[in-house]
Amino acid sequence: VRKQIGYIFQSHNLLEALTARQNVEMALRLHDHGSAGEVKR
Repeated sequence: VRKQIGYIFQSHNLLEALTARQNVEMALRLHDHGSAGEVKR
């Protein structure tokens, strides 16, 4: 179940220089939850 549920923080923690997709990809890489290719799922 945990892999099927996502969440978004209400506080603004995005890097303005990056797109929304790039911010998500960076978060996944920093927390070792997979490669950028997994974002497409």
